[in-house]
Amino acid sequence: MKGHWLKLIFLLLLSFPSMDLVSQDNTQREEVQRYFGYEVLPYRYISLPYDVSVNANERGVFVDIGPIYFMFLPMFLIGYLMRNRWMAVGSLLSTIFIWIIGTSNSYVYSKKLVAIDSDKTSLSEYLLGKISFDAEPLSHVTAYLYFVGNTLYAPFKLAAESLSGDADFLTYPLLIILFLFGTWLVHKLTRAKEVETKAPILVYWVFLFFWFKYSAGIPWYGFFFFFMSLMTMLMFVESKSYTAVILNRFLKWSFLFVGSIFIALAIAFRISDVTTPQPLNKLGTTMFSPHFFAYQTGAQSGEKVLSDFYPQFSEALAQMNSEQSSLILRIGTSFSYFVKNNSFRIKMDNQLGFFDQMDRTYQKDKSVMNAALKASNFKYIIIDVNTPYIDQTPEQSLKKKYDALMNYVKDNPGLRLMCTNRQYRVRNPRGGYMTEFAMFPDKSKGATIYYGGQYAIYEIL
Repeated sequence: MKGHWLKLIFLLLLSFPSMDLVSQDNTQREEVQRYFGYEVLPYRYISLPYDVSVNANERGVFVDIGPIYFMFLPMFLIGYLMRNRWMAVGSLLSTIFIWIIGTSNSYVYSKKLVAIDSDKTSLSEYLLGKISFDAEPLSHVTAYLYFVGNTLYAPFKLAAESLSGDADFLTYPLLIILFLFGTWLVHKLTRAKEVETKAPILVYWVFLFFWFKYSAGIPWYGFFFFFMSLMTMLMFVESKSYTAVILNRFLKWSFLFVGSIFIALAIAFRISDVTTPQPLNKLGTTMFSPHFFAYQTGAQSGEKVLSDFYPQFSEALAQMNSEQSSLILRIGTSFSYFVKNNSFRIKMDNQLGFFDQMDRTYQKDKSVMNAALKASNFKYIIIDVNTPYIDQTPEQSLKKKYDALMNYVKDNPGLRLMCTNRQYRVRNPRGGYMTEFAMFPDKSKGATIYYGGQYAIYEIL
């Protein structure tokens, strides 16, 4: 038995060289670590269950696994461990600790302010600000709870910053120790079980550790873990022997009730047209996109659907596809799909690492950068104008690079704006106002932003 433990420890120590989850290169820090968070290193791991469940770091439907795991898995663990009070108390305190760490590095949703940082200053300004309790009662209650959590978090933050900060000499040995302790605990709890029961639990535990250690908080790497968590909870729901009858019934019916509501809401969200680029008064009014329905039934051509979603894009696409040897610098968007020979022609620069190097090399000289891009056979630049909004870094490094990009494309005689769906409201010479597509406002027309847009395509002349 001792030999097996020594082999396990040796294999774990062999994995240490690859434990640097996030490179110090800014592009990887901006892209990968935004799922993981930017708090003090040990707490990035501790807050993962909360962060992944409520989309605290990266928000959107593509990272939404739902809150059921975080809500019920601790309750099931506490219920299962009730036979050993120390284990039950330890599980309860661990859950509270995760909540303190998670909420203190998260945000409070506000309908009017969108997101409020959970630090004491931001929370105080919100609670004492112009938005009253009557206007947003749930957000105010949440803010008060987060304020309490932030107060409790202060000494833990100070301790982590003084002991380790962002260095890994403390975090990773601690992870290994916790994994070994958890392995021993799983073995103890399942030693009387059949191998058919013990084996899936051990696989689940090992997968959990490696997802925790290597995934950087990216949810889709842990789908097996989330599925197994759900199966574990269902197994406990059906069991009648693992804890007290009253707690068993409470867990069973609350799980089924909340789970049913979540499934119903998920289905409603999935079949409601709330994520496509439509006017606000049209969102959610149909079960599916009328554009896609018209295309599938043959009532509209693919070009017409593209024009409805992306104004002026069809003309730009036709020009780009007429030159299948020229290169395209693509900063975000999913437009690669429409470009012919895209695997060869498109260079992806989502975090603007390539552009930043050029900008530094040529000292922000627009004419020289134009010549350098042309000499490298680049002919087009595709820009996702929402690129800076994915920047979660404390230093806002991606936003600074995007601002430099905007400075490059603005008033650049070597570039031509082919298309964009960003719109400005401008004065009509005949009276009143009208909207026009542009990347930058024409101050002489009294332009104000009407729709922020999604993309811009430039031709390098």
